[in-house]
Amino acid sequence: MLMIRIVHHHQFAIPEKKLDQALEFFGFPLEAPTYNALIGAYCWSKRVEEAFKIVEEMRVNGVGPNARTYDVILHHLVRMQRTKEAYEVYQKMSCEPTVSTYEILVRMFCYVERLDMAVKVWDEMKGKGAPGHMFSRLKEALLDDGRKEKVVELAVKMDRLRKTQLLG
Repeated sequence: MLMIRIVHHHQFAIPEKKLDQALEFFGFPLEAPTYNALIGAYCWSKRVEEAFKIVEEMRVNGVGPNARTYDVILHHLVRMQRTKEAYEVYQKMSCEPTVSTYEILVRMFCYVERLDMAVKVWDEMKGKGAPGHMFSRLKEALLDDGRKEKVVELAVKMDRLRKTQLLG
């Protein structure tokens, strides 16, 4: 909460080269969770461009970014209904997406009724062990769209995946 208050209420802005000094001054270690908290604070304040500058600073300092960094940004882009930008960020991630990352995207595409993209992301994710509740959300959206055959196809794929994971 401290980071959000600093960023939001005081219009906190530091030149990128001074960020590490500022974090150190406030007693925050220079590690991914610290940067992620700052990125989250910028995103909560709808200052996503500032958040992207922090991601670049992370790279310069050799601290990441990691999947959690991208999940924070994606979550806020979705919240701000910046769907296209969220998908572009996902495509440019410099680390392996997690199941959480895929979940954010599947929900986003279901919400904006881009079921073709939701299915595409689902297919990319299925090898990582898709959680059942995600299938439920996608299934509901597809059925609402009258695409029962696609639901059956995905259910068969999910069943095969479960059997493979049990045997492998």
